[in-house]
Amino acid sequence: MMPQEAPPGPPPAYDAVMTDSMHESMGSTVYEDAQPFGTASSSSHNNFQSHEYDSVQDVGTEGSMTMDCPHKVEISDPEKHGDSISGYTSYRVTTNTIQPEKFNERASFYVMRRYSDFDWLHNMLRAKYAGIVIPPLPEKKNSSSRFDNEFVNERQAALQKFLNKVICHPELVNSADLVLFLSETNTEAWAAKAPWYERGTVASMMSSMGHWFGHMRIATEGAMHGKGIDSVVAAEDPEYLEVVDYFLNLEGRLRRINDNVTRLADQYNSMGGIWGEFGSLSLALGSCETEGAKHVLSGKNSGLGQAFTQLGDTCTKLATPTQEQAKRLLKALRVPLKEYLAVILSVKDTIDDRTAALQEYQNQCSKYEERQSKINRVASNQSTAQSQWKTDRVTGLEAEVAEAASARDDAKSRYDMIVERMKKELPSVYREMTLNLNNAMSNLIQIQVALAKDTASTWETLLPGSGQINLMPVEPMPDELEPEEEPDVVTSAMSFASSIYSGDSA
Repeated sequence: MMPQEAPPGPPPAYDAVMTDSMHESMGSTVYEDAQPFGTASSSSHNNFQSHEYDSVQDVGTEGSMTMDCPHKVEISDPEKHGDSISGYTSYRVTTNTIQPEKFNERASFYVMRRYSDFDWLHNMLRAKYAGIVIPPLPEKKNSSSRFDNEFVNERQAALQKFLNKVICHPELVNSADLVLFLSETNTEAWAAKAPWYERGTVASMMSSMGHWFGHMRIATEGAMHGKGIDSVVAAEDPEYLEVVDYFLNLEGRLRRINDNVTRLADQYNSMGGIWGEFGSLSLALGSCETEGAKHVLSGKNSGLGQAFTQLGDTCTKLATPTQEQAKRLLKALRVPLKEYLAVILSVKDTIDDRTAALQEYQNQCSKYEERQSKINRVASNQSTAQSQWKTDRVTGLEAEVAEAASARDDAKSRYDMIVERMKKELPSVYREMTLNLNNAMSNLIQIQVALAKDTASTWETLLPGSGQINLMPVEPMPDELEPEEEPDVVTSAMSFASSIYSGDSA
């Protein structure tokens, strides 16, 4: 008979690698690890525990290769294929490595890949590395604008960032799928190893459905054993649940800020149009006033037309910089905000994986307990104490108990693996997000200061002459009569009274 094993206890307390600032509402310690406005030094990274790997903020292709980041990958030469409906863009992916043994002794090579190939790699990593925050891909775009040069260049930069983070991740860098993606140069061999149904929109949809059905199966089994989401939450570490709550709240706040950034950019763009229109109207008014003054003042210039003309020129100069400000705002804020909204979605994937793993572990514990209880009932049945049936039945049940114990231990190992990975991943994601969003704030301030200075400088050009406009005096028309002097009422009244007393009154 298999020895009875007590189910493992609740998970250990969540390691305090999540800084206290993660549990606060963006309080004064939020930027403790990242000095305000992009001035963080490398020494600030020492605040984290040794088992947390350094986040990859901006790994450039020009960086040197190390054992922690043994490959240098560069995406270049985007090439468009086909028309706007079925067409696509391919990229040259060049790899240099200090680990040629992983690539058939090749130290430098390149392959041609398209977006769906990157999507395949992302799906493979997502499926095989539960608990790791897989770097997000740029969003897929199916409209004809995906062939615009600006969009192609932005996607190329985003794909470069994705690969940089993957090749410098301590676990993802060892992925066999990554090696295949980077090194398979034969088109037919690549198509066979990464078939079409594992790439592109179909693959993404199937992958999402697979995760959904997997989690649904676990949830259904949990309900059958009385282990719903409440039991999962009750078994989790409270500090971890606070971290989950932080990321979920952060997502909502970032979305609202992103919406406001869009509205702010729209206002700047609209304001630029208003300045331009106001400038055009002022120029037209200045021209009208100049011509009108010549007629009214017999060829003389009152100076007011020149004032409106200068005002129109100034407002016209303000139009373009104000509209350019909208583009700079979107690039400085909305781009990193959208990027980290995508990162938070990846974080939520790891949270879902951990929840599903814990629920699966609870399900397997319930199955083990049920089988163990059944074998105990059979063994304690006195009426069949000496029967061959009992012996055979106990032997069969022992095999089921052993199988259930193995499944339970496997589920526990998977859950523990995800827990350990998330202890490293979440602080790293948080630190990188804090540093980069802090830099975005710094960029915003610099952009606003530059626009304010340019605006002030433009307006100041009007100051030297703004108070020196001498309006020509308007001479009275020849037939205009000079107004008569109004009588002094008080003097007249006093004279009238004097005449009464003196008897001079008529």
